[in-house]
Amino acid sequence: MASVFSASFRNYALVGLIAASVRAVPDKMLCGQYDHLSDQSNRYRFSNNIWGRDNSGSSCIEVTNNATALSTTWSWKANETLVHAYPNINFNPVQDDPIQISNLASIDVKVSWTMRPALSRSLAAFDKDGLAIIDAKSNVAFDVFFDTDIAKAVTTTAPSYEVMVWIGQYGSILPIGASNVNMEKLPKQTIGKETFTLYQGPNDNGQHVFSWVAGSNRTEFEGDISPLLHYLWRKGLILATNYIGVIQFGTEQKYATSNVTFSVDSFAINATKGMPKEASGMLWECSPWRVALVVVTVTMICLL
Repeated sequence: MASVFSASFRNYALVGLIAASVRAVPDKMLCGQYDHLSDQSNRYRFSNNIWGRDNSGSSCIEVTNNATALSTTWSWKANETLVHAYPNINFNPVQDDPIQISNLASIDVKVSWTMRPALSRSLAAFDKDGLAIIDAKSNVAFDVFFDTDIAKAVTTTAPSYEVMVWIGQYGSILPIGASNVNMEKLPKQTIGKETFTLYQGPNDNGQHVFSWVAGSNRTEFEGDISPLLHYLWRKGLILATNYIGVIQFGTEQKYATSNVTFSVDSFAINATKGMPKEASGMLWECSPWRVALVVVTVTMICLL
């Protein structure tokens, strides 16, 4: 996959999530429902985020190496149709300074992750057989929230819209709106070498959720995901005046009969303000008055 990162972007802090078998002594272990910790630069915030907690299991994160690395291990043994937690890394700059979609040039991301049973001896980044044995149900996804009200946009419960970008999934975990749909008619977009399919529908919080789901588990992913958001306003599904106030990366936990460890070897993100890519071309192609202008111009040339 071609790199989309500038030299300055590569200098941004990287966040690593270390597998359980090679963990360092944690600077801090967070097991509380909404425990969180920011790195020294306040660029990233690590959150446990057990928003669907019940008595069937647990989820903890370990922040290590002066808050530059994180690992999460979990299991939930009941209510397998519900998301129990979404431990994540929050990108603080966009929450401090929200970006209007019409002024979003790019959201560049680079990530490498693994998912295995905690006791797995597999060297594979994604231990499919081991996860099947413990009946694991989980995904790996970016989560973006936005709203036309800038004050609502910087939260995760108040915004009108949520966009998820799934780059991994296992077990019977499906995006909202995935049941009773014609796969052939669903919109598709390509980022790098991966094709994403769009699902949509309301969640239990009354938000409209757009989920872009990769066709395969991408344990290494690099690219600009902003076209997935721009598609929505260019197709009239949302207004371009919406503000992006939250960008996160993590894993949604549903069910597993024993511990699962999710790890990310490297992580980087940057959101840039500016003219959306291909915006001028899209406006030219879709604007009726521009088409009319072309017809009039060609007619005048022929008359001459």
